Amino acid sequence: MLKKIFKKNINTRVLPRIKLENLIKYRIDSGAPGNVAIANVKDIGGSGILFLSKAELSRENMLSISINFPGLDPIETKAQVVRVRRTKAGEYEIGAHFISIDEQKRRDLSRRIEFILKKIADRKSLLGGLKRVFRI
Repeated sequence: MLKKIFKKNINTRVLPRIKLENLIKYRIDSGAPGNVAIANVKDIGGSGILFLSKAELSRENMLSISINFPGLDPIETKAQVVRVRRTKAGEYEIGAHFISIDEQKRRDLSRRIEFILKKIADRKSLLGGLKRVFRI
């Protein structure tokens, strides 16, 4: 049981992720032109994305995704669905791994995420210091 709990809390991702409130466009790649859907992003990293979909997708689905990340040019990528989980609200949490993304755009995305995470950490550190000084 301890092994199961320990394993669950390990982040095995190589590239960091950040929570993001943003919209993406995606469509299922089936060989024929398909309908484009819009979804809410939950988090994103240089290797993948987690988003909410109204439609249930399958782990076999390949997606074309268009992402507008603040401070970067639009990113067009192919992704493989790796996780599908129905939420209590009746939507689907979709985890997808980028399989065809321009490497420069992946690096830019990863750098931007690291920059934002550093800013957040710096603010928390500053706030913690102020709390100690003023004993808040």
